[in-house]
Amino acid sequence: MSVYVAYSDETGTPNSNGAFVVGGYVAAENDWPEFSKNWANDVLHSLPPIPYLHMVELRGKKFRQEHKLTWEDALKKTSVAVETIKVHNFIRRYFGTINRGKLQEIQAQIEQSGFKYRPHHSDPDYMCFLSFAWVLIQDLADLPPVFGPVIS
Repeated sequence: MSVYVAYSDETGTPNSNGAFVVGGYVAAENDWPEFSKNWANDVLHSLPPIPYLHMVELRGKKFRQEHKLTWEDALKKTSVAVETIKVHNFIRRYFGTINRGKLQEIQAQIEQSGFKYRPHHSDPDYMCFLSFAWVLIQDLADLPPVFGPVIS
């Protein structure tokens, strides 16, 4: 059995009928520590240090002021983050996307048949994550097993 580590995050267009996206990165459990160490050193701990990288906050004045980042620092951290992901060729990238307007139409048709969604299950975040996870699982299922260290 292979074990993978994944990171994902969501975003969407400001238009409530537009696109909603979940994107993320996956690596074999044995490979992730190398990536995580480099991410921490090159992105988070490089001067000026930040506790995490989240683009919405990195673009926001409040976060930048709190962590003493200039706009140029934020752009550099973004570039370094992209490069850090890019050089680790064992990192696999995945995206799921849903058109929120179309999703609302489909859900309305389903609800007319009497189906009731559980709280949050009709959210585009939840539905889009399922599409992200489905693509990821289908792809990883076709890969040869990744074996970790033997535990004695």
